[in-house]
Amino acid sequence: QPPATAMASMACIRFALGILILSLQPSATQRRMMRIDDREYVRPLDAVMRFLAGPRRNSCELPVLDAGGLSWEDFQDLGHEQGVVLKGLMGGDWLNDAEWSRDPFLKRFGEYEVLVGDARYDLVRDGSIMTINDYLQAANSTDRNLLAKAYTDDIIRHAFWGPGGNCSKSVVAGWHCPPVRAGAKRHSYPVLLEDFDLRPTLQLAAAKASGTHLHGHPETWLALVEGLKAWWIAPERPGEAIVEEQNANTKHPCRWLEESPPAGFAFCVQQPGEVIYFGEQRLHATCNLADFVLAMGAQGRLSSDWSPLERALHRGQEQRAQEIVRRLKHKPKKQSLQRWLGEASARGHLALVTLLVEHRAQLDEPAGLKSEGKWALHHAAESGQHLLAATLLSRRAVLENRDP
Repeated sequence: QPPATAMASMACIRFALGILILSLQPSATQRRMMRIDDREYVRPLDAVMRFLAGPRRNSCELPVLDAGGLSWEDFQDLGHEQGVVLKGLMGGDWLNDAEWSRDPFLKRFGEYEVLVGDARYDLVRDGSIMTINDYLQAANSTDRNLLAKAYTDDIIRHAFWGPGGNCSKSVVAGWHCPPVRAGAKRHSYPVLLEDFDLRPTLQLAAAKASGTHLHGHPETWLALVEGLKAWWIAPERPGEAIVEEQNANTKHPCRWLEESPPAGFAFCVQQPGEVIYFGEQRLHATCNLADFVLAMGAQGRLSSDWSPLERALHRGQEQRAQEIVRRLKHKPKKQSLQRWLGEASARGHLALVTLLVEHRAQLDEPAGLKSEGKWALHHAAESGQHLLAATLLSRRAVLENRDP
C-alpha cells in the first residue's frame, strides 16, 4: 500500500479535479437559460396550427376600451400602462380595408424597400434590404424567422404623411391634415392618437409563426390591419424570469402558445381592426398567427413644445415648412438648424434638407438632436436614405473643392 502521505496527495488531486470539473459545468441557471442557436430559431409552425385549432385563439387578458372620440388627456387618467385593446378607432376613413387590406397595400407599396431580419434583439446583426414583394417570396421559401419592419424608409414617409407631406385620405397619421376643401368634412383620424407619430413603424409578417423576441421601447400604439397577432406584455417591474428571458432568449416566442412563458405576462391575441397600446419601455414579445400580418403604429409622442416648423420638418411637409420659413421674422438659431437638419436627413426629406442648407445649416458639422458627432450624411446613410446620401456626398464634394 502507498504510504499515508501519498494517499493524502491522491485524495487532494481527486478533490481538485472534482472542483475543476464542477466549475466547467454550467450552473442550474445557465442550463435553464441556454440560448437558442441559429439552427433552432425557426418558425414553430406546428405549435401555431395547434393553437389556432384550440379554444384560446381569441383569448385576451388585456382590458378592452371603446376609444372612439376619447382624448389623450382622458385616456391617461384611466391608467392602462401595461396594455389595453382599443376598439372603435379603425374603419371608416382610417385604415379601412379598401385602402389597407393586402391587395391595395401591395399595389401601392409592393416595390418599396424595407428592412428584413430575424427580429432577435439578443443578437445584434444586420438585416437585408429588399422590396416588399421580394420579402413575400423570401419569407415563404424558408422556415427561418423573417420579418419586415420600417421606421425611416420612403414607405413610412409616404404611408404616414404622404409624398412631400401632402395629406390624403389614405395616410396613417393625418391628424395634422386640413379638410380637402373649404367647408368639407375632415377625415375621421383618431383624436386619441393625435401627435402620437414620433417614430412611425410599419410591421409586416408574410409567414405564419414568425415572432419578435422580448424587447422594449417608448410607449406604443399598433393598429392591426390584417391577420392575427399574439402578444405577451410584461408589467412595469418585470420579474427575474422575464428579465432573464430577455437576455438569454431560450425560446422562440411562438413556443409560448403551448409552453408556459415566464410568469407575469399579460397575454392577448389582437384581432384585425384593434389597436394595442402599452406604456414606456414595457417588455413585450409577439407571434404572428396568419400568413399575412400587416400593422401600422408609432412609438413616442411629439413634444408639446415643438414649433409648427419642427412638426412640418418631422412629417416632411415641404410646402408648409417653406411657407413657415419664409414668414420667420428672425433667422433660426444655428443649434436649431443643425437639429432639424439631422431629423430631415434621417427621414430622407431631400427638399427640406436643401431648404435648411439654404438657410445656413452646415453639412460639415454635427446634426440632429443627439448628434454624437454625426453629420447629415451619417444620419442619411444609417437610415438607408441612399438617394439623399448620394446627394449629400455630391454637395459635400462641392464644399470641399470650392475656391477659398
